[in-house]
Amino acid sequence: MNHTLLPIRPLLAACTGLLLAAGLHAASFPWQETHARPLPTGELEYTPAPFVFEAGDSVFHIDHSAGDDANPGTRERPWKHHPWDPNATGVARDTSGAHTYVFKRGVIYRGILRPGGDRGEAGKPIRLTSDPSWGEGEAKIYGSRVVTGWTRQAHPGIEQDRDKVWMAEVDFLPRTLWMIEDDEITRLTLARWPNWREPDPNDVLREWPTWENPLWWQDGNRYHRTTIDGRERHLGIDTQNLTRPAEDYVGATVWTEWGIVMGSPYPAEVEAFLEDQRAVAFRGPWTMDMLEHIIRGNRYHLENMPWMLDEPGEFWVERLAENRGRIFLRLPEDRDPNTVTIEAGRHYNIIDAATLHHVHVSGLTFRFTNVRWEYNAPAWAHPDLRAAIIRLQGEGDDIAITHNRFEHVNIPARIHVGRTDQRIGTVRFNDNVVRHTDHGALKAGNRFDGNDRERYGPMEHIDFLRNDLYHIGWRNLSGAHGHAVDIRYPHTSHVAGNFLYRIAGWGISVQGGKHSHGGVRDYDVPLSRHLIHHNRVEDSLLKSNDWGAVETWQGGPFYVFNNVVHNPVAFKHWTWREGDPDNTGSFGHAYYFDGAFKNYLFNNIGAGRNNTLGTRSVNTTAIQNIFSFENWFFNNTFHRFAEMTRQQEPSGGRFRYLGNIIDDASRFVFRHSDPRDVEPDPNAAHYATGGTFAYPTLAYADNLFHRITGRFGSFEETGAVYAEVSDFERALERLRPQAARVGTVADTPPLRDAEGRDYRPAPDGPAFDGGVMAFVPWALYATVGEWQFTRNNADPAEIIDEHWFMTAAYMNRNRYRNTPRFNLRAVNVGADDFVASPQATWTDGGALRLNGRDQYLVLSPERLNPAPEDHEGANVAGIRTVDIDRGNFLIEVLFKTEERAGTLVRKVGRAGYALDLMDGRPRLRLTDGQNSLTAAAAVDLANGEWRHLVAEVDRERGVRFYVDGRAVETRTTGTLPQGSLSNPTAFYVGGGPDLEHLAATFDFLRVAQGTLADARTTIEELHAWQFAGPQFGDFMGRDRREGNAIGALVAE
Repeated sequence: MNHTLLPIRPLLAACTGLLLAAGLHAASFPWQETHARPLPTGELEYTPAPFVFEAGDSVFHIDHSAGDDANPGTRERPWKHHPWDPNATGVARDTSGAHTYVFKRGVIYRGILRPGGDRGEAGKPIRLTSDPSWGEGEAKIYGSRVVTGWTRQAHPGIEQDRDKVWMAEVDFLPRTLWMIEDDEITRLTLARWPNWREPDPNDVLREWPTWENPLWWQDGNRYHRTTIDGRERHLGIDTQNLTRPAEDYVGATVWTEWGIVMGSPYPAEVEAFLEDQRAVAFRGPWTMDMLEHIIRGNRYHLENMPWMLDEPGEFWVERLAENRGRIFLRLPEDRDPNTVTIEAGRHYNIIDAATLHHVHVSGLTFRFTNVRWEYNAPAWAHPDLRAAIIRLQGEGDDIAITHNRFEHVNIPARIHVGRTDQRIGTVRFNDNVVRHTDHGALKAGNRFDGNDRERYGPMEHIDFLRNDLYHIGWRNLSGAHGHAVDIRYPHTSHVAGNFLYRIAGWGISVQGGKHSHGGVRDYDVPLSRHLIHHNRVEDSLLKSNDWGAVETWQGGPFYVFNNVVHNPVAFKHWTWREGDPDNTGSFGHAYYFDGAFKNYLFNNIGAGRNNTLGTRSVNTTAIQNIFSFENWFFNNTFHRFAEMTRQQEPSGGRFRYLGNIIDDASRFVFRHSDPRDVEPDPNAAHYATGGTFAYPTLAYADNLFHRITGRFGSFEETGAVYAEVSDFERALERLRPQAARVGTVADTPPLRDAEGRDYRPAPDGPAFDGGVMAFVPWALYATVGEWQFTRNNADPAEIIDEHWFMTAAYMNRNRYRNTPRFNLRAVNVGADDFVASPQATWTDGGALRLNGRDQYLVLSPERLNPAPEDHEGANVAGIRTVDIDRGNFLIEVLFKTEERAGTLVRKVGRAGYALDLMDGRPRLRLTDGQNSLTAAAAVDLANGEWRHLVAEVDRERGVRFYVDGRAVETRTTGTLPQGSLSNPTAFYVGGGPDLEHLAATFDFLRVAQGTLADARTTIEELHAWQFAGPQFGDFMGRDRREGNAIGALVAE
């Protein structure tokens, strides 16, 4: 689907300079596709793209049931094996290159595929697919084997109903088993104690027993630890239930929650049993050591001992040799396994590769993979613990996984760069159906190993579009969390149109820029741009906490818009106190910015199911932040959470809450500092409140509140809590932030029927009294300065720099707030010189008007060369600034003027650059001290209307000007300098000492050390996003400039 393409309208009634026909942007940009159908109520409808069979010039056919590898591979005489199968022979084995391989529908292919060095070509990929005209049903690839020949036999360790147990011997070691009858699949359970079920959909561990451990923070932990072979081990104590002898526990697997946060149940071997304490001993979640805490109230269960095989639907496997075992089985209703099909997982990986170049996999159904026998070891203990249907650890490009079904598998795909000298180009995981996985849906990115001292090679781009996920991550690896989508550090990504339901961990997570722990971090990441929109996540965090249904991490920009989240759970049983009116007992969030910087969250909907404190499975928060700054939250709708928004370690400031509907908050609306009169939060204890908060960079404006049954909130380093919005607002005003019109409390519901998931504004309701718009810059390459000219009420002469570029100075997210920012200093400017911006309606001071006589802005050499002692923890030697060396760069400015001549931007000494107006036309002058060039555009900008100008310097291609979204004729004289433009002088805007001043109004200015091509964008896309992007529309794509309202939706 497409967005309603917002026309690029006049920014003010009198300002027609930016008025361009929608046809200018006739090209479709990826973010203009919604990928799901938005519904008027604020819901989404799943709209996958249909599967279309594609084939190259060379096509081979595979029929695993009746083919022969000596055949020519035609439809009439197909092969039995794919050439990548180690069992392939003859013609099939000897075939390689850019071919299409068609798997017959209605046939099950059993085997593994190892591509080796085989690769396709650009425009001629290797295709693994199916043709709807060949065969009926699905083209299936199974990682299992059918087990037959069952006889009645019980292992000596089986105690109950021994006459109902069946046995079969196999030449592999399955850890997974399924029963298939009439196409209905039933997964069988590894024998366990107790025989728990999942009667509560919001607390799937409800029937697990709990540990009785002493309080771990007392007595030096001595009562809940032991030592085995010189290594510390956790003790799990349960005197009520662990009553059997030691031999019945040692060798079992324990699945246990842990703390203090995350806590996802992990599998570990029981290594000892202490009968005096009734305690089992086992390692921690990450390594072979203890680590973390096993806490009173954490829940657990045991599995994988023969005595636990005590009810229908369970199995247990006795290991006889390295690759041989006996399966002992009881089917549901104690049926005879010889009357149904029993699939036993055999293979861990189906397509396992070190290189995948131009490979497309589509139209196939994958099922029934195995997990390693030692599934209870740490995830790093063996490469095949991190197995997948499609696994790439290495390099590749043009990898497409589309229109497949993945059911009852470990995980569909793991795709990671392998080494420093490797790269992965484009990856597409689109239009797939994923059901019932153990480990997740997709894990992909620039792999990072915290123990490795080398930086890994890049991943360029990932698409994750229109996938349908259900019941994901139910038996995660040790140290993992059952997350669904885990994308790490591609340069760009696009996640849209996905539907996720019943997820053990988070739903969607994208990490941008570079990591913040271990390994090598002192390098630049000049490009990071991530789109997350029109996704729907419901019932997430069912086995974990301290995450979000939708998450971003590290460096953006992240554009998070038009998503829907329902019921992020994250029940934290050990903290839950039933009936306590001040207890949330959960720690999960709809949208989590987990040390995430430069986020734009707009037009999103988040709704909880339960915010009654002291009850089970409370929905904690709509928006959670840790360390994060430079974030914008506007025009969202949130309903029914305990603490609507949280800021942990908020001292970096630079967050804005604008035009949001906040309906039904039971504890806090804005928990933006650690409340001093609230019981300490164990998750936030190490994020100390104190220091210097950046109050002048905050903005709260035009929000709408309803049904606030708790207190309003806190935002100061003192931890003061304000009961009412009026008290909060008065305290905020004293600190002079960018905006302190926090909002109003409505007497009537602002939404039509939030209980019925209708999030439209109530007719004639309070939401129609407001609504905001905000300017959202499109990410460029190596941005070194970015200014919106919003009035700084604490110091109007200080223009806040909002740039984000993860240079070598960005080493640890705890200290990113100390990295240099390049605020402009305004000379002879006061508060009255700021005027309204047509694009940022949340403030009346969003643009700066200079008089053309004695007013200008300056960035001094001292600020461009900061002292290390002024930026604790930041490697200031690694910063990049507006001082341009030998590379490409561009200057972008949004302004209006009637003056014919004057300075726009200048940084000139012996070398340098200067952008100005001459006879109304933009002119750029460059010199490196040896060669000089002057470039001028043949278009007059001095008409008093808003004009958007980009001056771009490409050291190979020359200078280009773009005006109002179009390339314009550029005339040059001189020689393009190839040397450095660096100089020790100040950076000036609008004039300066001994410079020609310009009477103009500035709305936006940006300098980037790269071209549009470096940023993988075009002037058309940049302009379309910034002046007609989704931020100017509502959830349905309706133009807010035609009629606005607070929240995600405006009137129909």
